Amino acid sequence: MISAANENYSTPNSTYLTIDAVSITCPKIQSIITSHLPPSATPQFTKIFSNAALHWILRPLTPDSTTRDITPLVNFFRACYDLLAPGGIFASESGGQGNVAEVHTALVSALIHRGVPPAEARAASPWLFPSVGLMSTALTRAGFVVDHIEAEHRSTEAMEADVQGWVRLFGAPFLDKLEEFVNTRDGGNGVKGKQAREDAVREVAEAVEGIGRRPEDGGFVIAYVRLRFQARKPETCVDVPAR
Repeated sequence: MISAANENYSTPNSTYLTIDAVSITCPKIQSIITSHLPPSATPQFTKIFSNAALHWILRPLTPDSTTRDITPLVNFFRACYDLLAPGGIFASESGGQGNVAEVHTALVSALIHRGVPPAEARAASPWLFPSVGLMSTALTRAGFVVDHIEAEHRSTEAMEADVQGWVRLFGAPFLDKLEEFVNTRDGGNGVKGKQAREDAVREVAEAVEGIGRRPEDGGFVIAYVRLRFQARKPETCVDVPAR
């Protein structure tokens, strides 16, 4: 996709590249970004935009539940802050606290039912769904002024009402963990792991059937919570180190 964009839509003031977003705090990644800019350009941008991605990107930066240390999150947003010119905007929509809670819970439970320790089952989640408070605090500590932040409960219909398809696609990290666990525990040729995977998919679909299925037309809705914010780098910036 990026290659096609560079080939078909490249302009003197546009560049397309793929980087690991979590690694933007790394000087090497910052150097890569700078290398794709015109030689005379200041390595600062006017906008950073993210749609339906931060809850995946930020998972490795999940605050420790014991220390409640949010420094990795703050450092990520500080790196974004440093890429912006004064007055620049960071706008995002992603999953918020409670997003897909019914399916998320059923997935964790399906792993526990098959012997995965609860802490490992929870850790298999690929998502960080932060609260408004957590996101606002991380942005503010990074130096941003939060112009707007909100959470919206927005039920979303599963495509073709296919709950098992949703679980297989978005719940794949849980299922990968389960298959690996069963194969390691039971040995063999991997058949038991694949069977456990399929059994878990069916269990999750059955568990949430009575929650999201509309009896009047057979449609199925999942309880999405969307977290939106617009944060701004002040025109007059104070060099506040990440904490």
